[in-house]
Amino acid sequence: MGYANPDFAIMLSDRKVTCVGDLGSYEEKKLIDIPGYGWFSGAGHGHFLNDFKNILRISKSLNTVERMVDCFGFVGKKYLNQDAENKALIQNTVGMLAAMSLEHADQIDAEKPEPFGRIIVLSYFDGIPRHWYIEHNRIQILYPCDVLNKPEFVKDLEEKYHVDCVEGNIQEIIIHMLKLAREIAAASEYVSSVCDIGVVRREADGWNHYEDLCNLINLPEAI
Repeated sequence: MGYANPDFAIMLSDRKVTCVGDLGSYEEKKLIDIPGYGWFSGAGHGHFLNDFKNILRISKSLNTVERMVDCFGFVGKKYLNQDAENKALIQNTVGMLAAMSLEHADQIDAEKPEPFGRIIVLSYFDGIPRHWYIEHNRIQILYPCDVLNKPEFVKDLEEKYHVDCVEGNIQEIIIHMLKLAREIAAASEYVSSVCDIGVVRREADGWNHYEDLCNLINLPEAI
């Protein structure tokens, strides 16, 4: 899940990986640092996402959202050709970027543009690469399939946590997101109780990003 406002962007990503074909599951870090940009994670076809992550790690040319979207589509097409029996999973694979961005700013000083927080979602639905920007102060959640099959649960959860409009400082937003993540983990067999947290924020001399780790089981009930 991700959240952004003009001053920072936050991403939470669990660690559970479920193998295609009822081959079990394992845990690994899914949130990756994109040097000079921010954070990326995703949900869907694991090999598709891992290939895209590897390209993000080493490529210096993927320095715009449009180039990332093109690359996401290229990798998706590769896996459609290689793994046709999992076409639906590949075409429902989504990625999420948390970054400080100059793109699509409402107000940009032409002489000294200031970066601002962005959550950007990439998709390959119907075999067509797309992207969209999430509105500021909204928590965007990439739900696991078993939770998507519980529309009443999703509706109640999003109303309870007011995901369409959340305001506060970094600590307050992270706590709010962790509460959300804990309820999703409890409701899904595809989500782990451990999550990585990536933050990118505006600072006096530019912007910086850092990460943390949280076990949702040990999350104090008081928060």
